[in-house]
Amino acid sequence: MAEAETKSEIARLVQHISLQYEAAKRARGGLVCSTRRHDFIIARMQQAAERVLRLACEGKRQLANPSSDAHS
Repeated sequence: MAEAETKSEIARLVQHISLQYEAAKRARGGLVCSTRRHDFIIARMQQAAERVLRLACEGKRQLANPSSDAHS
């Protein structure tokens, strides 16, 4: 009976390791997707910030040279 218990314990250990391995693989895949998504969001925010800065600079030029608007 001790041999059967040993085999059962080994089977439980193998199953536990297998489940942990699968969980780690899924977590790693989720982190990769999250990182990609995060990188995408940061890139979009940077593009938006650049557009805002460009528009602000154009607005300052127009305020500094109001006569140029009259000729446009």
